[in-house]
Amino acid sequence: MNETLPWVILIFVGAGTVRGAVGFGDALFAMPLLAMILPLRTATPLMAVIAFFAAVVIVLRDWKHVEIRSAAILTVSGMVGIPIGIRMIRVVDEAVVLVILGIVLIGFAGWNLRAKESDWQISRKLAPMFGLMAGILGGAYNTSGPPLVIYGTLRRWELSRFRAMLQAYCIVGSVWALSWHAMEGNLSQDVFVYSAWSLPLVIVATMVAQRMTEGMDRQRFVTLVYWLLIALGIGLLWNAVAPGGPSEVTAN
Repeated sequence: MNETLPWVILIFVGAGTVRGAVGFGDALFAMPLLAMILPLRTATPLMAVIAFFAAVVIVLRDWKHVEIRSAAILTVSGMVGIPIGIRMIRVVDEAVVLVILGIVLIGFAGWNLRAKESDWQISRKLAPMFGLMAGILGGAYNTSGPPLVIYGTLRRWELSRFRAMLQAYCIVGSVWALSWHAMEGNLSQDVFVYSAWSLPLVIVATMVAQRMTEGMDRQRFVTLVYWLLIALGIGLLWNAVAPGGPSEVTAN
């Protein structure tokens, strides 16, 4: 742990900065990097702890924009998917998990890079499907963001509602996911130690990023984040298929 702790803290500071600046993307930033130095059974519940507190910091300012009905539909369907995703990390080979996560990263970022030009608008009736997908990805890899962001984009949410809705889902989803991780025995001592060391800096990074990006061109910043996620996804796919496989990449 002494060797990995500084890297874990650094990863989460970056994740908190991304979350504070754009309202999402912390797990998509952190999970590929965490998967390179920690087992998924440690990285996934650890990310859930960090995501919960980062969401609380943000929603304290954006709570007025939460649309209760839509948030409830997404959250309830997400809760159904979370235990499915958590079970997956026990029965699915880690190499497969890393490949899936890499594809999710590349697909999510690539979709959003061209979504700016999309004129599609979907019905609210599809919310349970997107919530379920978010729950499965959130339970397995703490990457519930892609389905929610795609749904919000296609529903034409304004930025304030977009940020608030993601945080509302994350708070409830993180608590639910952590409850299942506890039942599955995934809340190890390492999870608590990493969390205790990381949280103070994560909270500061999240708050600072919120303030610093208020007057920035958010679209330009988000575009840079998407390109970074594509690069991370490619790196994750390479680590999953390279000689030595994920056993070396995810060793504690």
